[in-house]
Amino acid sequence: MSTAATEVSLLDNPVWASLMGVHAGLAEIAGRAGRYLPDVAPFVALSDPTDPAAWADVARLIGPGGKLTLAGVDEIPHGWTVLGEMPGVQFVATSLRARPDATARRLGHDDVPAMLDLVRRTEPGPFRPRTIDLGRYLGIHRDGVLVAMAGERQFRLTGFGTRLLGLTNAPLQGLVRCRTFLPAQRSCCSAVLIAWDYSRTAARRRTLRSVRTVGTRECAMSLTEVIEGTRQAVADDAANAAVSFHVANTLAPDTTTVVNVRVRDHSFAVDEPAPLGGTDTAANPVEYALAALGSCQVITYQFWAAKLGIPLDAITVTVDGDLDLHGFFGFADVRPGFTDVRIVVDLQGPASAQRYEQLRQQVDAHCPVLDLFRNPTPTTTTLR
Repeated sequence: MSTAATEVSLLDNPVWASLMGVHAGLAEIAGRAGRYLPDVAPFVALSDPTDPAAWADVARLIGPGGKLTLAGVDEIPHGWTVLGEMPGVQFVATSLRARPDATARRLGHDDVPAMLDLVRRTEPGPFRPRTIDLGRYLGIHRDGVLVAMAGERQFRLTGFGTRLLGLTNAPLQGLVRCRTFLPAQRSCCSAVLIAWDYSRTAARRRTLRSVRTVGTRECAMSLTEVIEGTRQAVADDAANAAVSFHVANTLAPDTTTVVNVRVRDHSFAVDEPAPLGGTDTAANPVEYALAALGSCQVITYQFWAAKLGIPLDAITVTVDGDLDLHGFFGFADVRPGFTDVRIVVDLQGPASAQRYEQLRQQVDAHCPVLDLFRNPTPTTTTLR
């Protein structure tokens, strides 16, 4: 296939190409479906809109009753309801006349409040607190007020240049032209809100649909919704980040090693194997400690895979630990706890080894139980 044909193919499904390419770090992927993180953009994409399995994956991704926004999808299968449609035009330019503007400057995260205010005044469409992370944004100020901006708001494709969406205050409409902001020789776009100055363009019409799943089943929030909800709660009040846990442990009647554990509405037993004087009716405390570490690793991998937009099909964590019984029985002056702990993580999915290494680094930095194993924790004991 020629380079030109490949580029056109990418433009047939630009959101998916972006989510699997330069925007992978801003994506949540579930099999054949993907979407931008909620605070970045509302767009969802399917690897193949004609594949029923892709629709099943997107239904799993957003949950029953969830809403999604799709671009360029012609046929909506049974079980989905179209809430609205907005026709759009996709432009493909093979050459551009770029011209810099000395009055424009690069916008950063400190400019987001002003950018959101401009969006509120001009209503160009979805623009969220982290939309700026999609790419470069340039702005023009008048008397210290942001009055115009343009940026790579959506659908950046490997091998293509900049896709700019611009908006201005009404008094400046027509003053700012996108050629001011285009440094690249090739570009793709899917929305036009101000004048474009292409030397050659070929328009392809697209339909932007908002659809939702049909059904009333209750389902748990997705991990990205949990992350975003927690982020917002902590942003509203830092005290919401402080969490306390309580566990009650009681010796079972007529036993010497069986312990009944109560955690919220859950209960389980702890015992010791026969060589340590127990009846081996349950795992022992140090095995539960390893289980806590391994399960916390699995959960933390899931959370950070969703946060980083790294697809993860399956995960298995095995944990082994060595312990010297001299310490527990007081036979020698050695540590009673583990002397060595080894974790093996088996990840399965389509991402690269480099992306999974990035995921491992984040998990190791944020896994609470791993932190307990690696670092001293202030602990007090009170008799009563």
